[in-house]
Amino acid sequence: MPQKVVDVMPKGWQKKIFLDEFSTVKVKKSNAGGFNAGFHECMRPVVFVGQCASLFPIKGKNLEDLECSIVSFRMLYACSICLAMLVMCLLSLKKLISISLAYEKFVTVIYYSLLFWACVHFIRMARHWPQLMRRWAEVERSLPQCEHLCNKISTKRKLLILVISVTILTMIEETFSIISGITKAKGCIGIWDSVERYFKQSFPQIFSLVEYHETAAILAQIVQLYSTFIWNFLDMFVMTISIGLSSVVRQFNVRLSFAEGKNMPASFWAHQKRDYQLVCSLVEMMDSAIAHVTVQAFFSNLYYICVQLLNSVNNMEPWTYSVYYWFSLFYLIARTVGMCLFGAEVHTEAKKPAAVLRKIPSEGWNVEAERFLELVTNSCASLTGNGYFFVTKPFLLSLTGTIVTYELVLMQFNEQGTLDSPSSDPCE
Repeated sequence: MPQKVVDVMPKGWQKKIFLDEFSTVKVKKSNAGGFNAGFHECMRPVVFVGQCASLFPIKGKNLEDLECSIVSFRMLYACSICLAMLVMCLLSLKKLISISLAYEKFVTVIYYSLLFWACVHFIRMARHWPQLMRRWAEVERSLPQCEHLCNKISTKRKLLILVISVTILTMIEETFSIISGITKAKGCIGIWDSVERYFKQSFPQIFSLVEYHETAAILAQIVQLYSTFIWNFLDMFVMTISIGLSSVVRQFNVRLSFAEGKNMPASFWAHQKRDYQLVCSLVEMMDSAIAHVTVQAFFSNLYYICVQLLNSVNNMEPWTYSVYYWFSLFYLIARTVGMCLFGAEVHTEAKKPAAVLRKIPSEGWNVEAERFLELVTNSCASLTGNGYFFVTKPFLLSLTGTIVTYELVLMQFNEQGTLDSPSSDPCE
């Protein structure tokens, strides 16, 4: 716990310092363009998309009304989709066992298993989400609102752009997937109806166990659509939290930058240290809250990048499948890089106060400034993936090296025939 420091300066001195500095650069507080909006307000488009995808069973437009009710339509909706993912996982597992553990079908089991756990994690997180957002709002209120000084684009607008971009790209990816499936289904043996061919090719884990029926086919396609949006929402959610946290830390830094190179009293640095601890506690709280989602997002992306790269050595016919494959791969890589860069920005911003502290004049150096510098140097304010890794800039290079290593191993297994080749009949 930080030691109590007696403020020897006149009351209100600190507010006067910053008001003077802000007037110097001729910038005034403004909410135009979405600047200085609360994070809960900024997240509304993200939460809306998540609720459409059955995630985030919370209600309440305003922060005061925000709650998660176990007995509600949203919770029933979320649990229903979660159960659907579990059923698809079990059906895929049964299909895998029935064909002697084929590698191609094992990928499907992993896919639906991860989606099921994603639904579970978001339901658990939703129960604590109102408290998390209220705590975030408390931190925002305790700091000067100066987002317009440090961001060219407001957090609110950034998240809106992110939601629109991810949603459109996800719809394009799903469209390519359906077109590719229709073309690929022409290779099904003994099935003449084109619609039946498509559904049997897309969901062999279902129609190899039960007779084909239009209702079951439509339900399976709906579940598949949900699965695509849930998987993409994982990455978007991690990027959203990263953007929000980095904005909070950046606002602290821009306020601190007005004291760069100046001879400030010990009480000033003690106050800044307390605010920095407050910001770091927010990062740690959110990191702990989304830890399972962070781990799952990075693990699933890492695994499927390796799988997609391995599939590149197989036949890419027809051309529609080739278009879908490369679009899906590059989109997956882009989401992974986005998570790394946005996540690393939190850690980068958290280390910037050290540069200001090192420029303190010798006559202004004091014990509180020294303690503040030590706190910044030893701080690990970043997303950590439940402590398994730290999302920093070097992490992207480590992730790239891991992908290359795993890909070489998978290619070696493929050359030795350890991994099964895709079946000649896509409907099997």
